[in-house]
Amino acid sequence: MNNKISKFNKIIYTVIFTALAMFVFMLNISIQDMNYYSELSSIQQFFIALNLSFNDFDIIYVALGLFIFNYFYKIYFNDVKFNKKSIINMIISFLLSVFILISKSYKINNTLETLHSTPAQVVKSLLLLIGYFLIIYAVLKHISNLKLVKNLEEKSKKKNPIWEKVKKVINNHPFILSFILILVLWLPYIIAYYPGASTGDTFDSLCQYFHRDNSWSIKTINLINENIYINKHHPVFFTVILGFIFDIGNHIKDFTLGALIYNILQITLSLIIFAFTIRYMKRVKVPLWIRVCFVLFLGLTPTVVGYAISAVKDTPSALFTLLYSIFLLQIIRNYNSIMNRKIRLIFFILTILLVVLLRHNGIYTIFLSYPFLIFLYKKHWKKLVLTLVIPLIIFISYDKVLLPAFDITPGSIKEVLTVPFMQLARLDKHKSEEISKEDKETIMKILPNVNIGNLYNPDLADSVKDIYNKDATQKDLIKFYKVWFKYGIKHPIIYTESIINSTYGYFFPEIGENYAYLAVDNRIGKNSYFKVRSKDEYKEVRDILHRIALTEAKAPILFLFNNVAFYDWFLIISCIYVMKKKKFKYLIPLAPSLAVLLVCLASPINGSFRYILPIVYSLPLIFTVDYLVYKEK
Repeated sequence: MNNKISKFNKIIYTVIFTALAMFVFMLNISIQDMNYYSELSSIQQFFIALNLSFNDFDIIYVALGLFIFNYFYKIYFNDVKFNKKSIINMIISFLLSVFILISKSYKINNTLETLHSTPAQVVKSLLLLIGYFLIIYAVLKHISNLKLVKNLEEKSKKKNPIWEKVKKVINNHPFILSFILILVLWLPYIIAYYPGASTGDTFDSLCQYFHRDNSWSIKTINLINENIYINKHHPVFFTVILGFIFDIGNHIKDFTLGALIYNILQITLSLIIFAFTIRYMKRVKVPLWIRVCFVLFLGLTPTVVGYAISAVKDTPSALFTLLYSIFLLQIIRNYNSIMNRKIRLIFFILTILLVVLLRHNGIYTIFLSYPFLIFLYKKHWKKLVLTLVIPLIIFISYDKVLLPAFDITPGSIKEVLTVPFMQLARLDKHKSEEISKEDKETIMKILPNVNIGNLYNPDLADSVKDIYNKDATQKDLIKFYKVWFKYGIKHPIIYTESIINSTYGYFFPEIGENYAYLAVDNRIGKNSYFKVRSKDEYKEVRDILHRIALTEAKAPILFLFNNVAFYDWFLIISCIYVMKKKKFKYLIPLAPSLAVLLVCLASPINGSFRYILPIVYSLPLIFTVDYLVYKEK
């Protein structure tokens, strides 16, 4: 834009931009029912459809329009310089706008038809695309021009005797103070959910360990040994530790004590790793105000504390993924800080081992990050390779030798076939008549239901996966793959829509989970074996905490931290920022979180906090990377 735009032209441009932006709030993208107007011409139907798509007038639109006008006038015309930063902001704005529209369409009818089914829908989609672009670009332009960090740093340099003493105490004891403050903020949840929260997976792991028929996972596989229920559906390492701790509690008193012991150990581990993270942020000179913000984030976000007090496999996995990422950041900044110190090196090796032991796809977390570390330090490749090989040899020996020796049954292959299952289920739902009788018979040998389309739920794959035939042979699977591939060639759009429909909740705020799921469960199925007794007198407190979580999930600013999409987009934009600044080595500590996000694209649940928990826990680390890049620019 020309820097000499007249005031009159600025006003005209701002009015146009504001009018286009207001479509976001006033225009309904849903397809209008035009049956009543079917006898009219297509042009008349077009304008009627557009007219019906506008929401009823509300005085709030006037106030909103004035606010947007004032905001756009300042943002777009106070600084009209066009540079590389502007290009990056435009690209991000366009991508976000496109994704919002796609997600809105899927939210309405699980397809893209809403965006293009009629000429009126195409026009509405374009108007909304422009509106979202203008709003997002203005916000990004505003944020990128802010000198918030610099201003706060300058303010922090002003001497205040009392504040200086407080700062000195905090800076001298970052670990212990963080540990204590987060614990204090967690106490209401710890007490109310005594002896700890749980999920269905918690008790399935316990059923495996204690050889109970209530285990649902053993019904999906053929056990190697009918007397050994432990299998690889859940990480065996976690199942054994969980069961062992519960068994200790039961021998001393009851399972409630076992749950309490486990809860105390996991909370302690969480506090140690979170406090270590805050301490590391202090070591790399992240400003105090930022560290305080993240202590409050870790202490007050229901998702963080919710999983910290839940006996579920994802929590320790997320904690050690965070620790692994911190080690990577330390190494790329100073190779000797870890690799030439024996104790730290041993902890690094143990962390790698625990990442792969506690998460089935943990191996991807390592392989999508560690090779870049070797590439960065080519001169030290032998030591780096050895550091990786040691935990991998231990893991392979454990997974391929030790577990088979104890007749531990591998997990069902259905877990890795989520995407093909969902694609064929969607095909059967929308194009069942195009699947030949022979091909349906082939599919039924794997998924024994003549109408799998009726089971299709685009947000949850369990209803389709649960009918998997555990007696299917390798020959049956090969034929199934051929049928799946055959219809993928014929119907690529349906297959693509299936993937989008199962994953867009990880990027679209209106679909993903927006608060932590907590449960105090005393039962398994219809039977009551694990007597984990919660405090009935705390039920009202639990209800209050639940309502607080729901309120926080809708509160301004705070709702961001209670939304799956926020964490994923923060990670993506952080990666773009690092690349824009050409500090490519800083992508290495972000790679474990990126690996988690990629795995989510094949997950059975759309927009689940449980699957992105490593990203949630790594938020302070991701921000630290951004800050270090900012300081090194």
